[in-house]
Amino acid sequence: MITKNKNIKCEECENSLCILKKYCTAQELTLVSLDKTTSVLKKGNYVFCEGDFVRGIFFIQNGSAKVISDTLNNRQQIVRLSKTGNIIGYRALGKVKYYFNAVALTDLTICFIDNELYHNLCKINNELTYHLMLQYAYELGRTGLRMKYQSQMNTREKIAEAFIYLNEVFGTNSETKKLNIAFSRQDLADLAGTTPEQISRQLSEFEKEGAIKKHKRDIEITNLGHLQSIVKKYKIE
Repeated sequence: MITKNKNIKCEECENSLCILKKYCTAQELTLVSLDKTTSVLKKGNYVFCEGDFVRGIFFIQNGSAKVISDTLNNRQQIVRLSKTGNIIGYRALGKVKYYFNAVALTDLTICFIDNELYHNLCKINNELTYHLMLQYAYELGRTGLRMKYQSQMNTREKIAEAFIYLNEVFGTNSETKKLNIAFSRQDLADLAGTTPEQISRQLSEFEKEGAIKKHKRDIEITNLGHLQSIVKKYKIE
């Protein structure tokens, strides 16, 4: 279910991670506030689908999402994960249609601005454009390395790298050490490029080795260094 939310003025928004809030002028933020559309999506709802026309770009005000691609054998592959403050849909800019899907991992509040305003902001605000380029370069580079090495990894390495990536994106609770997101076995499999059965077996092995602890769907990272040592030869940064 997708519901339209009353737009919060950018100046009043509590999301300090938004790149527009960081680098746009007060006048530019006023234009964004007038133009943007804010929507609330329930977990599992699609932000956009492969084949949809590209009409703009999405900023995550609160929540998390996954960018997925459908493979030729009708499986899903999680290409990238996004959280509060991140942008989704930017890889499709310049394209007529999306060639991937974006799905809410949790209840999600997103702000949408259309292509015309977004392109105009990039043209007139050099600092915004510069930091957008840095963010794009990092995201594309990190995703490229993950995809490059995943095809060379064995199952154990794939799953270890998936937990490292989850920790990198969402972090852990400072007290419980649990990941700040609950991932299903299927989502873990789609992220690691394995099967739910392989995920379950490897989780048990990692738990025996003292790297993690299972708490139903929650995972506690007890020894991140051990997981990193499993994939250190791939030099994913």
